Amino acid sequence: MATSLGLLLSGLCAGAEINYYDSNARGYITNTLSTKAGVVAMSNRGNEISLISAGGLKTLVSSPGAGRYVNVSPDGKSLGFKSIDPDGLQAPALLDVEIGEVTLLEPYCEQCGQVAFGTDGTIAYTVGNTLYIRRGDDKKAYDLGTYVNIANISSDNSKVAYNSMDGDCHVLDLSDGSEELMPVSNGYMPVWSPDNNKLAIHRINGELATVDLGDYQVYELGEVNTFAWESNSKELVVTRSQRANDFKVESASVSRLDFRGLESKDIVADDEAIPVSASVSGKDIVISYAGGERKVELLSYPTHDYKGAPAARRELFTANADEKIGIIAASYGGVRSEDAKEAASRASDTENSIGLLDIPYINQLWDTPWVPIEGGNVNYGYNCCASTSSCMLLGYYGLLPDDPDRYISNPGKPAGAVQVTKYAWYVGREYTSPKTGHVFNESIDDGGYWGMTYGIKGGHAYLWYGDRQPNNAMDDFHILNGADESKIETANIPSMKSECRANRPYAICLACGTGGHVVLAFRADQKAKIDGSGTVKAIGSFVCHDPAGDYNAGYYNWDGRYSSYDLPGINNGCANIGTFHWGVKTSVSAGIDNVDANKPSYKVYAEPGRIIVEGSYKSVKVYNISGCMLPSPEVSAGVYLVSVDGETQKVLVP
Repeated sequence: MATSLGLLLSGLCAGAEINYYDSNARGYITNTLSTKAGVVAMSNRGNEISLISAGGLKTLVSSPGAGRYVNVSPDGKSLGFKSIDPDGLQAPALLDVEIGEVTLLEPYCEQCGQVAFGTDGTIAYTVGNTLYIRRGDDKKAYDLGTYVNIANISSDNSKVAYNSMDGDCHVLDLSDGSEELMPVSNGYMPVWSPDNNKLAIHRINGELATVDLGDYQVYELGEVNTFAWESNSKELVVTRSQRANDFKVESASVSRLDFRGLESKDIVADDEAIPVSASVSGKDIVISYAGGERKVELLSYPTHDYKGAPAARRELFTANADEKIGIIAASYGGVRSEDAKEAASRASDTENSIGLLDIPYINQLWDTPWVPIEGGNVNYGYNCCASTSSCMLLGYYGLLPDDPDRYISNPGKPAGAVQVTKYAWYVGREYTSPKTGHVFNESIDDGGYWGMTYGIKGGHAYLWYGDRQPNNAMDDFHILNGADESKIETANIPSMKSECRANRPYAICLACGTGGHVVLAFRADQKAKIDGSGTVKAIGSFVCHDPAGDYNAGYYNWDGRYSSYDLPGINNGCANIGTFHWGVKTSVSAGIDNVDANKPSYKVYAEPGRIIVEGSYKSVKVYNISGCMLPSPEVSAGVYLVSVDGETQKVLVP
């Protein structure tokens, strides 16, 4: 992951502090597979498949999402991946690693799934809601009733395991089309054991569960980053992070783990260079690291059980200090187009329709206010993703004062950026909530993670004061600012989608790399158009304001408006969040009695499609009945809240 407080990775490696944001921006290898051509590697960008050679990395395939959820055939000659064209259309594809040839298995379509391998040339993939089992020209179709990106076939070609979008795990019997529901929820990636008698299921919150299909016993193995079955089907090789909290990773390890969780043995003890993946092939384990030299190393063992010390250990790849790893798919870099059409990005009264300009954007690095202590403390912005996301949310609902004297302007921001920010003041400076009267004057003076938080007050101090952390205090922060309800909940994709459909922004703590980060999601099953003029349907993706910039382009950057990300297990060519730790569900209801809209100094009335205010006034704001601020008085028929100079009334628009 990576976050302000968590996009950061701190620790010591070779006597030097690791800046994870820098490592994330430079890129690193996140997964490897052993093939007939050698070891292939995929990076944290997820947009390429590369071959590790004596000369470094040789790109074999490059397209948005090409390096996500790649599988290798049993004979090591082919890789199964998803090809996404410049228009965002998808096709299941095979890469012949020996000659470098790509074969599309189906024509490009709106959404397809990843390619999985059985034996004897059998492959499985989805197109829309249909699962195809194919061997040569022979192809059989199964209607799954829903879109699925990862459908893994057992090695004996008899069954397929997949997760629904709600996280339920299904096993489809290919002989008769019958299905069984596995007793594991919130999953996104089921993987068969080599003997086909067990499943390991990764959950969206990072936890791993195994199911013994003999008695359907479920074993909980805790949080892991990656996992791979050993050939004996009794153990797995996993990577685990040691986290100070949901944001800061201090080290990681590689371990052998009994599938029941009964015992664990380190292969690589906790290492501050952060091993992020371990792949298993025969007697070899290939491990990649996100920190330090961002290396990939091969451990060869005398037996398949990987016991004792490795017989040989060598580095396959080591990155130069300034070397960039991975390809940024520029056309999927979110919305930073200076000529994005304003009208097209406005919200309508339909569900799931919050627009680009509806939520005030705050960049946690460029927009957070200086605190006038010891020459000016601004670097705490690296740490304040949670408070920045909260202030965007509170600004959207009109719960923070729109005070011109507290606007933030950074003359160093690039052209096209949001030059004047309305609600950033409340991230780090003292203020009083006009809705509740609560004074946010607690101060953080303990140095924080980067030693840069002295003298900070406001939202950031509230969320990190004493024993508070965002995962136990963001809801209270919203309520103390006037929200009617706010609740922190464990990773819950259905809830997030429901809130987006209701046009209520939803804060998500996710993983970007190896650290944690908070963003503000507001459109579900959509992604932004390339030109920034709106969105298109994309099941499993979501649109958010990211306070650290757009993760598709690598942190940090100055504009994270309308950033489009893929949920765990999904590949629509956007940056994948990897893990969904928790979310914050917040609502602001009307709570206002009907009153006379006519005041001595002004008059409020409505005509079809429009709210009109006449007379003497300074400020007018329009909200829907749920309390969401609208960008314009031009609205469809319904009941709205109109605030004129701080006085709010209901108005019926015919």
